[in-house]
Amino acid sequence: MPVLDRDTYVTSRIDEQLNWLSRASRANKRVFVSLRIFEIVLGTSITIFSPYAARLAWGPLAIAVAGGGIALSGGWLALNRNQENWVRYRSLGESLKREKYLFLTGTPPYDVEPKPSPRSSPPQRG
Repeated sequence: MPVLDRDTYVTSRIDEQLNWLSRASRANKRVFVSLRIFEIVLGTSITIFSPYAARLAWGPLAIAVAGGGIALSGGWLALNRNQENWVRYRSLGESLKREKYLFLTGTPPYDVEPKPSPRSSPPQRG
């Protein structure tokens, strides 16, 4: 395994992880908010249109489909836990950013001098 210098490590490992966490957090937020808005719209439409459902030929079916949509949306959110993932990924990303900046500035616990490798140390005379 090749030895990575400090800059290569930061760009190849830390920055890639930060990008992945940001994308995953954004995607989970988008799904969560979209499905919640979908539930709100369907729930509101049931409340508004239910008094008129009996007068329309498609009314009862529309109410049933809207109720099913709410159940599917809620089930999907419970199964995939998009809100929890969104918050968890965002939190991990912010923690990793903090550690990255501590590392780059040499702030404790990253303020130790690197130990020289055995090959680079001067020969000992005795």
